[in-house]
Amino acid sequence: MALSNREIVGRGLDLLKAALKPFVEREYRRVYGEDWAKEVAEVLRGDRYSLQDPDAQALLKLMDFRWNEVFDAKLGRWGRTLVKELIEVRNRWGHQSAFSLEDAHRALDSITRLLEMIAAEEARETDRMARELLRRRYEEDARREAERRVGERAQVPNPKGLPPWREVVTPHPDVASGRYSEAEFAADLAQVHKGEAGPEYGDPEEFFRRTYLTQGLSRLLQSALKRLSGEGGDPVVELQTAFGGGKTHSMLALYHLFGGRVNPKEVPGLEDLLAQTGAGQVPVARRAVFVGTAFSPARTHPKPEGITVRTLWGEIAYQLGGVEGYRMVEAEDQTGVAPGSDVLKGLFDRYAPALILIDEWVAFLRNLYGETDLPAGTFDQNLTFAQALTEAAKRSPRTLVVASLPASDMEVGGSGGREALIRLQNVFGRLESVWQPATQDEAYEIVRRRLFLPLSEEGYRQRDAVVREFMRYYREHKGEFPSEVLEPEYERRMKAAYPIHPELFDRLYEDWSTLEGFQRTRGVLRLMAFVVHSLWTRGDPSLLILPGSLPLDAGGPRYELVRHLSRYQEGFDQVVDADIDGPNAKALILERERPILGRHQAARRVARAVFLATAPAAAGPGQAHRPKGVQGVRVKLGVAQPAESPSLFTDALKALSDRLTYFHAEGDRYWFETRPSLNRLAQDRGASLDEHEVEAEIVARLQTWAKGRPPLFRAVHVAPSGSGDVPDEPALRLVVLPPVAPYTKENSEAERLAREILERRGQAPRLYRNALLFLAAEAPSVPDLKEASRSYLAWKSILEDQEGLNLGQADVRQVEARVREASETLAKRLEEAYRYLLTFHQPDPKTPRLEIHTMRLLGSGNPLERAAIKAKNDGLVYTDWHPELMEGTLRQFGLFAAREGVLPLRWLWEALATYPYLPKLKDEEVLLGAVKKGVQEGRFGYSPEPEDSAKVFLRESVEPNLSGYLWEREKAEALVWQKKSTSVGVPTNSGTQPDATTEPSGTDKFSPPPPPPPVPKARRYYLKKELDPADLVRDASLIAEELVQHLAKEPGVRVQVVIEVQAEAPDGFSSDLQRVLRENSPHISGEFSVE
Repeated sequence: MALSNREIVGRGLDLLKAALKPFVEREYRRVYGEDWAKEVAEVLRGDRYSLQDPDAQALLKLMDFRWNEVFDAKLGRWGRTLVKELIEVRNRWGHQSAFSLEDAHRALDSITRLLEMIAAEEARETDRMARELLRRRYEEDARREAERRVGERAQVPNPKGLPPWREVVTPHPDVASGRYSEAEFAADLAQVHKGEAGPEYGDPEEFFRRTYLTQGLSRLLQSALKRLSGEGGDPVVELQTAFGGGKTHSMLALYHLFGGRVNPKEVPGLEDLLAQTGAGQVPVARRAVFVGTAFSPARTHPKPEGITVRTLWGEIAYQLGGVEGYRMVEAEDQTGVAPGSDVLKGLFDRYAPALILIDEWVAFLRNLYGETDLPAGTFDQNLTFAQALTEAAKRSPRTLVVASLPASDMEVGGSGGREALIRLQNVFGRLESVWQPATQDEAYEIVRRRLFLPLSEEGYRQRDAVVREFMRYYREHKGEFPSEVLEPEYERRMKAAYPIHPELFDRLYEDWSTLEGFQRTRGVLRLMAFVVHSLWTRGDPSLLILPGSLPLDAGGPRYELVRHLSRYQEGFDQVVDADIDGPNAKALILERERPILGRHQAARRVARAVFLATAPAAAGPGQAHRPKGVQGVRVKLGVAQPAESPSLFTDALKALSDRLTYFHAEGDRYWFETRPSLNRLAQDRGASLDEHEVEAEIVARLQTWAKGRPPLFRAVHVAPSGSGDVPDEPALRLVVLPPVAPYTKENSEAERLAREILERRGQAPRLYRNALLFLAAEAPSVPDLKEASRSYLAWKSILEDQEGLNLGQADVRQVEARVREASETLAKRLEEAYRYLLTFHQPDPKTPRLEIHTMRLLGSGNPLERAAIKAKNDGLVYTDWHPELMEGTLRQFGLFAAREGVLPLRWLWEALATYPYLPKLKDEEVLLGAVKKGVQEGRFGYSPEPEDSAKVFLRESVEPNLSGYLWEREKAEALVWQKKSTSVGVPTNSGTQPDATTEPSGTDKFSPPPPPPPVPKARRYYLKKELDPADLVRDASLIAEELVQHLAKEPGVRVQVVIEVQAEAPDGFSSDLQRVLRENSPHISGEFSVE
């Protein structure tokens, strides 16, 4: 018995629950440690059933409520979008709402995407269910098309007996009949490797028959032939394009070519490749395939031979050499430690030629981010393996490594994904071979070959006749169309794209492919398969398939377009229904009222062309930088055919502007959008902001913080444009680096700029290099920081322009709230981003090399304050210098010897600010305080003047200043003894110090200073702080991280932490509150009373 749509969604939610439960628990444990269960209870308080066995709703709530703290680093913005959407799906399902076939498919599609992000095995089943739903919808569409009345066709003039496209070219049988499915356009390397893919991708000959060898793919195959034949070629190839750019398809071409099942003589183009490379035959390679979304890092992977694989390197070794290959890395696989390049080279040499294909690598790595105990090893070990892999491939002459890296935020994920991408790019940047995706012109052939059977000789002649007539038509009405159509190149493009008009391709590739989730190749193929099937079934009489030809009534093409738009902005279904292609659409009513428009369906054709050209810009923020709307000449290019008057469509544009609800016009530009919301307006304004404006706001926020600089620093310099902006003075300064110079572990722009400032001031060398500390942003956090700045500036501009926008009072209140929210978000992102304190140290005074030392700031709050606390607590900067330490430093580096035992204090202060091998002091008062204590203790002498006759203070109270002089203890004692001896008439040897036989007696006898008493150690620490209940979690976390953890780690220290809560209510507690207090307090196992 067939399941209802709602029952299918319920099964999908059950699979979602099974996959999310271990993942959510693991992530909570990672962040909260032993307190993870308490955090779960806090989120789900009041729901005892969910605590015992959380369902999909509870698990999604646990993710949503702790997104920033727990899940953002791995899943990012796109992951949260999916979680929010699935919460709504679960609510609809729980309230017994009905699900249309489209609703059910979208729900399963979103479940699958989320499960793939966490590498859950359940994703395969939800994907199968989604594809089955899609197949059912295709069958319903085909049935509706068969029943549709042919009398609804547009009357398109047919000049000079030219044949319509459907009489010249024939779709592939699966496209013409509507039997295609999403899977048939979805290249899945894992399914092909497992033998589970359909013949379009699983059968080598069928795959190459439908594959167009682009220039980039041909170069890739040529290089691979050379490499695996031992004749050169690139050892490592990185494939990086936007979502759907052909990365996986290129890997499949490599997989099939070197699998031993392809006869090059039977595949057009392959025989030429062999000839060009000089290879006599295609080598058969050992192939290892790794797809990151299909290999769970949280599970082990047993094999039929009885071994269990845990890691990426274990899986590759097993696929290359079976059990024997695995044994070569078994120790590293079991311990999660990356094998060295020598081990990998031995593996590759033994099983050469070896082809290693790695897809969705970033997706795999981001699930390891922050983890320490997963079977697949740690994040850092996997990146170490990446470096060893590339080095080994380079040294093994018949080994090729091909890896795909994402270029879109949706594929990258959160900060964990961004960190993985940055690190992988650094690794591959050393060895990569540049691979080029298909050009837009090559995409024509890719789509044409997949959708249509080859043209016959007669078909080519008819195609050329149609194209010539279009070119003549464009020249005849050259002022009505874009100037590009008059170029000979456009004629060539029309022939290459036939039977699809190039304008339709341009809109799909230039506009729609910018939407996350709409893949450049697969998305176009799927959409055009819908379009071709619908038009073929309806008997479309057009000469070409144009943007105005797209049927947007209920059915395939409309659903395919709207589902991508609705991920960004809901309401486009209503736009299409109300204005374009619904049963009572205003464009249809307009055609009934004006027969001249209705005869050619001119209003609907124009509306479709405008919708196709402008809907992505209205929905997706990635298009907001472009001018709004589409020009009239381009609209006419997307609808007009020979023998039709272009003025007909000019009239249609004017009529649509007057009548349609969601159709907008400004001058000669036209667009569709849903009713403009303030959110949409803010996104548009934010996207239009110049990058410098965004960064300037961040810098302004930092400068505001700098005005209340911490007392530790003499000055704070924010975002210097160059080294000349930082003064060269002997005073401790903090330099806050701009957001364009963030810190990364490798190739750090922050380190480069900091070294530049440290070494020079403008064109002159910097003298006081030991007086600078640097604060830098964390690279993975900078995109979110800039996005927060962009959002704040956008909302602020709307508030400032409220009169011009004619905002009502309710809108103004909403904007004011959003400005406050955006400002708070920006402040929080600043706190989160500026986490790295950088300082430089010179290990050897004899060599000029400086080593960077980085510290990550913990906690929250003003980063400048946290930097000051960190610098003080970790001993980077002394605010109190003990005389004993000072004496040891002066002797260690020979400073007394350099000045014959007498140091001018101003010279010493400047030396401390100059040489990075010396300690950093807060200011000169720290130095003078150490001198004062040292003189009192008899460690140094001090004099206002340098001459021997000057008064030297030793073991006396003194108020030193920088104009005075510091005396080495022995020299000060000698001078003091000499003055005392002279005053009582005691003879001296050479007027300096008594020898061994002449010794003063009585009270005049000079005794050496007693050894300094040991510095008493503190034995007790006590802290009492009143916490604001609103900031309880933050402040308690700060105390735990900055104080309690350090005390607990010290051997022999007993730590006791007592939490005391006092609450009073003059009017008494409510009964509900009393019940909560009495029920919850016993579970905390502490003393309590309610009086």
